[in-house]
Parts: sequence; C-alpha cells; structure tokens
Amino acid sequence: MKFASYWHDTSIPFAGGLADPVSGDFQVAVIGAGFTGLNAARTLAQSGVKVALLEAEHVGYGASGRNGGHLNSGHFASFGAARQHLGEDRARRLWRAYDDSIDMIERIIEEENIACDFRRGGKLKLASKPSHVGKLQAMAEEIRREVDPSAEWLTREDLRKEVVSDAFHGGILYPKSAMMHMGRYANGVAQAAHRHGAAIWERNPVTARERVPNGWRLTTPTGSLTARQVILATDAYTPSVFNYFRRRLMPIASFIIVTRPLTPQEVAATVPGNRNFTNSLNIANYFRLTPDNRMLFGGGRDFRPCQTRKPTSTPASFCASRWSACFRSLQTSGSTIAGAASSAARKTVIRAQAAPRVSFIAWAIPATAPSSRPSWAARWPIWRWGARTPIRSTASHGPPFRCIRETRGSCPSSAPTTA
Repeated sequence: MKFASYWHDTSIPFAGGLADPVSGDFQVAVIGAGFTGLNAARTLAQSGVKVALLEAEHVGYGASGRNGGHLNSGHFASFGAARQHLGEDRARRLWRAYDDSIDMIERIIEEENIACDFRRGGKLKLASKPSHVGKLQAMAEEIRREVDPSAEWLTREDLRKEVVSDAFHGGILYPKSAMMHMGRYANGVAQAAHRHGAAIWERNPVTARERVPNGWRLTTPTGSLTARQVILATDAYTPSVFNYFRRRLMPIASFIIVTRPLTPQEVAATVPGNRNFTNSLNIANYFRLTPDNRMLFGGGRDFRPCQTRKPTSTPASFCASRWSACFRSLQTSGSTIAGAASSAARKTVIRAQAAPRVSFIAWAIPATAPSSRPSWAARWPIWRWGARTPIRSTASHGPPFRCIRETRGSCPSSAPTTA
C-alpha cells in the first residue's frame, strides 16, 4: 500500500531544475510549475523571451499531479444553462475553449515529443438514476444540435459495451474527450521549457515581492530575482504574498483511490470501453483506467476550511463504497478489516467486501468558487466546472480493502503556501 499521487509515483521526475540559488534579471518570471505555468514558460522561452520559473515544491506537485486524468470536452452544466447564465456568444466560446484546450495539449505533445499515453478515448457522462435519464437525453440532443454533432446518447443496453454495471441507466458520449498520464505530461513540458531556455527553480517558494524600478523583485529562501513582468500560476496554492488572489479562492476537497493493475478479464468485466467516465450524481464520481490498467476512481466533497478539517477514514471509505457499488463483479465473498495508524483510529473497525487492492491514494483539496462572491452558491452550476481540481495533499487515508492499513496525517495549521 502506498500513500502518494499515482501520477507522481509512476513518472520520472523532472531533472533539469537549477541547483544554484535563485538570482538574475528576467523579462518574465512565472510562479507555479503546474500545467499553466509550465506551458507559459515553454511558450515564452520558445519565443526567445528570457524567463524564470519558480516552484515551491516540484514540477506538477499540485493540481496538475493530483487529478482524475481526464481531458474532457464540454462542461458539467447543460449548454442551455450556460447560455442562460452567460449569453449565447460567451456560452459558445466557453464550450469551444474546452475543445481547443484538448487540441492545444495534443499539439504540444506532438511538437515536444512527450510520451504521456495521450489518447482520444472519449468521455461518458452516466445516468446514475432512472430519473436522470430524461434530463441527460435532452442534454445530449441539445449538445448535438447546438455545439457538438459528434455527441450521442447511449441507452442502457448500449452501455454494456462500455461499462459493465447495473448502477448506470444510459449516458452521453463525448468522442472528442481525451486522457493522458498527467505526471509524464507535466514533466515533459518542464523538460521542453528547460530545453528552450527557461530557468527553472524547484523548492523555491516566493516569500516576498517588492516593486523595483525595472519591475518586480521576487524573494525565495535561496535568493531573489527581478523580472519586468510576473505571471502568477498558483491557483489555490497561492501564497499569502499574493493575498488578494488567495482570498478569492475556496477550497473544496475531492478524493481519489487507485487499484492494483486489473487483469484483462477484470477490465472486460468492468470498463471494456476504456474511456473517461463521470456520473450524474450531485456529488459526482469520476473514473478511468490508467495506462497500466489500474482503475482510478474519485469523488466526494468537503467544504470546510482546511484548518478546521479533521482527518477521518470517511474520504477513502466514501470512494471505496461508491466504487464497490458500481463494480460488484470485482468483489468476492467475505469481509476484511482495515486498521489505522493513529491510536484513536484503532478503535474504529471498518468492514467491507473484499475487492481488488487499492495501492495508491491521494487525499486532496481542490479550489473552485471565488469566496468573495456571496452569491457563489447560486452560481454553482458554473463554478463547479473547476471543482474537481485537487490542489493540496494534506493527509492520507486507506480504504477498507484487503491487507490495507490507514495512515493518518493532519491538516496544516494555516492555509497552503505552495506556489
């Protein structure tokens, strides 16, 4: 049993970071080595701009290395809901932006020759209840008519070729969606940025900023640099140095478990379609096969501030129970007991059906709605499009599967400071 990000654990770490203290004068400094910061640095360096990239941990540490591995077209809300909220033109531009982003990633992979198991496998949005079928079917018809003629509705019988489970009653197929190995992609883009001339410092969080005549001075634990312009690509890892932005992010937790590699027979009995899958529950689940045939399964939400959240077995147990409910064919008779590392947790015995062993788990906190808007709850269909981005690993929990022990951590006493 490992408590780690699957994407981190199964990729070769970036080795091109500078070991020297942070120093120098640059045209642009980028803060944060996730997908956004990495591609900004790559594009600038490719264009001949002198660029520095500062990362508090390592390349791809945050959201870019802790996610469901989906590159999905479309968004959670129906196109009609987006049009009503945003207007016709903005709704269409937003929809196209999802398609364009996948096309852009595919171009980067081809241009930089990044081996990251990219594949246009498509996405299936699954109806989790019979009562959801009519709404999703109407959504599929609207999407085909308005924005994506390739989308199609699959009946429950059609689904048997894609996902073998009695938990689903139909689904929308989005053929343009893709998947990839997120860790290998992040490290590949970092290597490309380095190759094009970007100066990359890992484990150098920005601890102070100062206006200077030629731009900005950014200070880190090992030194400082100056830059004419600064790109802040930290999302919910935004440190207090940039408190204006940090105060406008709200952390929402999502949880991921990953199984051992499944046999060909187990794959055929669960997800023979090998696509990205999401369901229609209000607190949705998402799952897919990894390149080595493990099943990655995520979901759950925790809306409490990080500093008030107490670690429990609930997140992993929640994912495990949802996973087991979807794929009963992988279960065997009998029960198992999961122990826990902390003395308090040892008093709790969790029983569950034996199932393929979960060998990695990332417990993470994502960010979504700007908390400065009191009406954010009313805007939830729009804001939740970003709600599954895991941004902060603060504790690890093992689910109640065979031969697994739970390891407990504690939430940090303050908000994340990772850039």
